[in-house]
Amino acid sequence: MNGGRRSIFADQFRRLAEARTPQATSSGHRALSIMMVCTGNICRSAYAEAALRDLLQHSHVLDVVVFSAGTDAVVGAAMESEMRGILRERYPYAAGTHNAQQLHEGALDEADLVLVMTREHRRRVVRRWPEAATKTVMLTDFCVAVSQPPAKHETDLSVMIRTAQQSASAGSLDVPDPYRATAEVHRRVADALDHDMRAIARWLEKSREVQSTRDTGGRG
Repeated sequence: MNGGRRSIFADQFRRLAEARTPQATSSGHRALSIMMVCTGNICRSAYAEAALRDLLQHSHVLDVVVFSAGTDAVVGAAMESEMRGILRERYPYAAGTHNAQQLHEGALDEADLVLVMTREHRRRVVRRWPEAATKTVMLTDFCVAVSQPPAKHETDLSVMIRTAQQSASAGSLDVPDPYRATAEVHRRVADALDHDMRAIARWLEKSREVQSTRDTGGRG
């Protein structure tokens, strides 16, 4: 059983290991790993993963690995059809194969940042894996932090996570689950995720440029 669970993320871990080698980036600094988490890993987190990957590729941010998982994943399932249709409309080059994955300790260990869709997701992650608390934050809280001054000018991930966690409250906004809801609900959820992924992509582009400059001693 443990061997099977470890193999679930074999492809993501392989790509992550490759990206973290000096040859994988022009600057040689280690890649950043971001995991999206929802319930079934077939709607929200799957869409967010694909959208952010596409945005980063178009921004030429190649040293960030994005993957996703579910707290109660429909393991092996494809992205839900309505969300997949919206993804194909908006990110035609991102709509590749998706296989839902169950969240587990190995995936959390690999992630530098864990973005969850709801307060309940964060409670479940932190209750089972307390050591992940320092890098697990609600997606909406993180996006507020990266979008508003003065925090948006911060390029250190650990500082940004703390800022997002400190600003979180009982009023933090969950990303609704569109599963089995209307087409309109799916589109509204996709709209919200698009907004958040664009904010994250902009921040990552800036922060990785700063990291690259630091790694090269400010040359160039």
